[in-house]
Amino acid sequence: MIPEGLLVCHQCDNRLCLNPEHLFLGNQKENMRDAQKKNRSIKGEKVSISKLKEKEVLQIREMAKMREKSHEKIGEMFGVSQSTVSLIAKRLIWKHI
Repeated sequence: MIPEGLLVCHQCDNRLCLNPEHLFLGNQKENMRDAQKKNRSIKGEKVSISKLKEKEVLQIREMAKMREKSHEKIGEMFGVSQSTVSLIAKRLIWKHI
């Protein structure tokens, strides 16, 4: 029985593997950390609610770098908030590109 609040996580990440020695218990946060560490997490435009494509993120970074428009104006152009533009420009989000 799996204790409440825990998940069964897999060490080798082979979906066909049935070896019980490759399983371990962890909470959701630990499971997400494990996925990120193994580069298995969904990123960027593959996230179903993403408003931006990678091409647009690169354009936002370039525009922010040139400082011809405010982050607020850039956000309006791409349908995102000023804070999203700032986070993209600082590479705090969309770090993978």
